[in-house]
Amino acid sequence: MTFWEKNASARDALSSWNAIMKKASFQHPNEVKQVFNHADFLGDGMAIFNIKGNDYRLITHILYRWQVVYILWVGTHAQYDKLTEA
Repeated sequence: MTFWEKNASARDALSSWNAIMKKASFQHPNEVKQVFNHADFLGDGMAIFNIKGNDYRLITHILYRWQVVYILWVGTHAQYDKLTEA
């Protein structure tokens, strides 16, 4: 079962994020930031996106050279907070 099947309110926002990422050809985090101004970058291609007004968080690893984005984790903001407390 996909995340948005369990969290239906995230579906449209995640679909929009996915559509943008599929069309984009980002070469650098600054270019991502121009489109997703609330994205945070941890270095080494790691990026955290706020989804649906920060109700959800999406952790990714972006390989700019190959135009590949790996989704490492997606969850609610509350789940993210617990994840980062550890």
